[in-house]
Amino acid sequence: MSAKIISNTPHVFAIHTRDLHSSKAVPSQALCSSQAMSANKLSYTPLFEGCAFVNLMFFADYVCKQTILYSQFFATYNHDSYFCIPMKNKTIFKDGYCIRDQRATHFLTFTVCGWIDLFTRKSYRDILLESFQYCRKHKGLILNAYVVMSNHLHLIAKANGENHLSDIIRDFKAHTHRQMIRIIQSEEESRRHWMLHQLKYYASRHSRNEQFQIWIQHSHPEKLLTHEMAMIKLNYIHENPVRSGYVTNPQDYLFSSASNYINGEGLIDIDFLF
Repeated sequence: MSAKIISNTPHVFAIHTRDLHSSKAVPSQALCSSQAMSANKLSYTPLFEGCAFVNLMFFADYVCKQTILYSQFFATYNHDSYFCIPMKNKTIFKDGYCIRDQRATHFLTFTVCGWIDLFTRKSYRDILLESFQYCRKHKGLILNAYVVMSNHLHLIAKANGENHLSDIIRDFKAHTHRQMIRIIQSEEESRRHWMLHQLKYYASRHSRNEQFQIWIQHSHPEKLLTHEMAMIKLNYIHENPVRSGYVTNPQDYLFSSASNYINGEGLIDIDFLF
């Protein structure tokens, strides 16, 4: 089995798929210790061209069980690809993206578990918008752009001063979770029984969770290194409601920063990117 270290990525190494496509079973000990893995489910997602990130949860049900035939799971990938195997690292999100520069501008995505259409109701959208405003005033959030869709939201943001973006994200999700769960459990939410059942299920998959889980734990952070990258993400955010068929013009969608950029004002204040 061949492996190589991925530069600037602590505790991550890659295994060449020529080894994964071999007919022999490979002991899990040859990859990494079982103590570095969590026990949940199998999943893998593209990380970059010719490479896939193998989720830690992927391994718990399979790799940590003595031996497996990798060809059963990776037969569709190119033989010249590499697979990145993450080790235990608190800064790495489940999908392989992480915030290494806490004061850099990032494109972020917050997604509701199970893609439940939570934000079709005004009460939940209001919680998000009010939380954005609070984080701007008291947490050091610099909010450059945002859009709230029915089951997820995108934003471009960074942290101000000595604040850490990861801490702001954590506090934002924790606060909005508590506020939205309170509404879901009330008589105001007609879908509450179904939603609570779903959110309880997603919470049960992670030992550190409370009784319910609204947000997917990772935020898919992407550092915006250049002006061109920032413009691409800004346009992507503002065009999201247009692509979904909600509006014809980006500025007509109330729950985004498109109106701030085009008309000079929106539902909440933002920090203009340019």
